[in-house]
Amino acid sequence: MNRDYDDTIEFKQLLQTYEKAKQEGRLCYLDSDDFVDIAEYYLRNNEVEKTLDTVEDGLLIHHDDEYLLSLKTNALISMHSFEEAKQLMTTLNADNDPDVYYFKAQLACGMDDDMEAAQKWFRKWMKIEKSECDKMKDREEGNTRLREAFLHIIISIAELSQRDDISPYITYWTEHYLKVCGDIVKGDDVDYDIARTVHDADLIDLEIKLYTRYLDVNPYMPQGWAYLAMLQHVQNQVPESINSAEFALAIDPNDPHALLVHAQGCYVEKMYPQAVKSYQKYVDQTEDKTYYSVLGRCYILTDQKDKGYEYLAKARTYMTATCSKKNHQEFERAFIADSFMIGGFYTDALRLINLVLKTCPTEEFLMQKGRILLKKGNEDEAMIAYMDAFKCASDKTTLLMTAGADFYDLGFKEEALFCFTMASKQENEPLHLKAYPYIAYVCLDLNLKKQFEEYIELACKYSMPAVRNIWQNDLICITDENACATLKAIYAKQR
Repeated sequence: MNRDYDDTIEFKQLLQTYEKAKQEGRLCYLDSDDFVDIAEYYLRNNEVEKTLDTVEDGLLIHHDDEYLLSLKTNALISMHSFEEAKQLMTTLNADNDPDVYYFKAQLACGMDDDMEAAQKWFRKWMKIEKSECDKMKDREEGNTRLREAFLHIIISIAELSQRDDISPYITYWTEHYLKVCGDIVKGDDVDYDIARTVHDADLIDLEIKLYTRYLDVNPYMPQGWAYLAMLQHVQNQVPESINSAEFALAIDPNDPHALLVHAQGCYVEKMYPQAVKSYQKYVDQTEDKTYYSVLGRCYILTDQKDKGYEYLAKARTYMTATCSKKNHQEFERAFIADSFMIGGFYTDALRLINLVLKTCPTEEFLMQKGRILLKKGNEDEAMIAYMDAFKCASDKTTLLMTAGADFYDLGFKEEALFCFTMASKQENEPLHLKAYPYIAYVCLDLNLKKQFEEYIELACKYSMPAVRNIWQNDLICITDENACATLKAIYAKQR
């Protein structure tokens, strides 16, 4: 039965008649085709027990009806009653009912864990199904039946296979679906169900491929563009995600899902004016307070600091109510603190990061406090925060290198030199050798000739890639062996 038949008045009256008889505890005398239609309806809606019950009722009247027996086999397999299904299947004639091949594939998949045999039977069944569909006079009905055949196979593999990794088989049949049915997809329930099964198998790139094709054929597929945008964003295909979200917004400018994923994509791509526009519209429509913080940050990054402060303050107020997990709450507070710092609201930033540190005194948050203090101009207090972070750091070299870069970027060169030098002394950590080029660079900046010559020799010996990265313009066409002498000569000329 075609899915569209489910919505007809004729079928609804038939279903009502049958279900009323069931409620009254009496057997409803119907044609075998009517029992089949009702059983298939239940099966499509995953009401397998009702399917089996309907088939049993039908067989009380139509004892040897092969289609009812076939449906019973289908229902038993869906309920994982494999032995009973296998026994019943011996009564079916493959010449009259090609679905026997489909059932053999399902049993091979779910009962025997023999995916090679399952693939063989699925292919045999699909070949017959396609031939039957091609013969149908109603092309629309034939196309729908063909697409549903692919859906049945894909869902069967997903629901019945005992394998830990079914992705190769799901991928095979989905790719085959796109090849055979790519021009007749509709973006309807069949296509949704295939995509959902692919999604559940964690094949997101393949799901993107499906939705891209669906939308090529049916660009007005409900929620299609917004959902595709979300998938692309998850897969880090951000420019494509933005483009898809804009298609969705061209169809419905107020689509909240499209607005949100568009805003998120623009934020990632540093398109802050566009991000502000979409986040603001999303927040206004949905009153979703969880996005106040990122909206505030975007305002600050577009130099609208007053508006940014307004939303960061709102985020700080509503944060406790919107963050259910403690660690999530602390990271949200830290994000707001960082946004306050970017906007130059150092007192607010410091107050908030100190609140975080009361319950979560981690290396990461201590480093953040150091940066805020540096931005505020309190380099001595900043050094204390960095050293507190150093005490609990697992990777002390990286922490000290980061601290050194923070100090240097804000003009605190002597403090930067101290941090880089400390990093070079973490001899139990292999990364300590990478500190030498940075020590040499700061020494050059501070006009410390002797120290520069000492550390540039160590840098060229142990960390040549970093040396080339820092002095790349000076070392064009210079071999590694001559790099140290070249840099010393350049320094001498500057003197």
